[in-house]
Amino acid sequence: MSISLYKPESRNTSNWAHGTTTELFIYPARASFQERNFLFRISTATVEAEACDFTYFEGISRQLMVLTGHLLLTHEGHYEKALGPYDQDSFSGTWKTRCQGKATDFNLMLREGTQGSIHAIQLPAGVTHRIHSPYDYCLIYLIEGRAALQDNTSIGPRDLLNLPKTEALTLKAEDDCHFVITEVMLPGS
Repeated sequence: MSISLYKPESRNTSNWAHGTTTELFIYPARASFQERNFLFRISTATVEAEACDFTYFEGISRQLMVLTGHLLLTHEGHYEKALGPYDQDSFSGTWKTRCQGKATDFNLMLREGTQGSIHAIQLPAGVTHRIHSPYDYCLIYLIEGRAALQDNTSIGPRDLLNLPKTEALTLKAEDDCHFVITEVMLPGS
């Protein structure tokens, strides 16, 4: 099995104007968020201000899922959307977006030409779930709980798995677990 496991202690958390952000994965590996030369990036962030404006990102689409808390996103000239735990919204990084509320969220940023999606799954203790994705990247983020992989490797909160395109993975929930699955197709695939 060539599944890669990324532990929380290997990540950097930095401040942004209204909270913190933690990069979970960026592609290509040598890309830089600051230079905006990535094809895709996943991260978690805290929104700690009651109201704030999101950063402008030229050529990038965003998918945001609330993990804890509640947010009201107002995309000026487009629509408004209220988000609670595991609700999500997809929008252009060029839209003027105002955010109200406090939350922890999960973010997928995609450069033009890169396609992807995020979705949450919940596994009650003792339940197994098999994952096989046709996408170039399938990243599995454990939000809470403990689970075991088919080789008995144990994973815990904030662990991230990178499942290669040609492989399948069986997860067994040791506790009640919540996961976010990110699937990404690179340009030209």
